[in-house]
Amino acid sequence: MSVIDNGYGIPSWAQEEIFKKFFQADSIMSQKVGGSGLGLTITKGIVENHGGTIQCESPVPPEDFPELPLGGERQGAAFTIFLPTAPS
Repeated sequence: MSVIDNGYGIPSWAQEEIFKKFFQADSIMSQKVGGSGLGLTITKGIVENHGGTIQCESPVPPEDFPELPLGGERQGAAFTIFLPTAPS
């Protein structure tokens, strides 16, 4: 499952850090968009408790999602969750 947005994006150096408690990539940006820095930590915990993984890709390749208004400050981010399939 993937969730994709057309927000400001996440710097490459922060793409692993964002899953840590209270981490915010940029204090100026977090003032604009708000947040406590817990959402992705909680999400990662739930996903891992179900045997899955979560990853982030930013910027989002505009050619992959032409319907998203990307460009300028809007680089986008994609979060993909991988979960194991149930045994048959």
